[in-house]
Amino acid sequence: MKRKAKSALDPRALLAMIGTGRTTRDCRKNQMIFTQGDRADVVFFVERGKVKLTVLSQQGKQAVIGILGPGSFFGEGCLAGQP
Repeated sequence: MKRKAKSALDPRALLAMIGTGRTTRDCRKNQMIFTQGDRADVVFFVERGKVKLTVLSQQGKQAVIGILGPGSFFGEGCLAGQP
């Protein structure tokens, strides 16, 4: 019988460890947090509410690529040196 693997990352424990480097910010509904092409230098954690991730095609059409809820991270590409 296989056991379900536990997540190796506890978001709340990670945020507690980061401590002094952490800042919080409240965002309004439909507020843009950052835009496609911005330099990635911050990791975001969704504490409450939802975040919609979108991209623009070359034709200017918007596509939803994800909807994140509480406990989710985004922007973590900056940790791997992604622009």
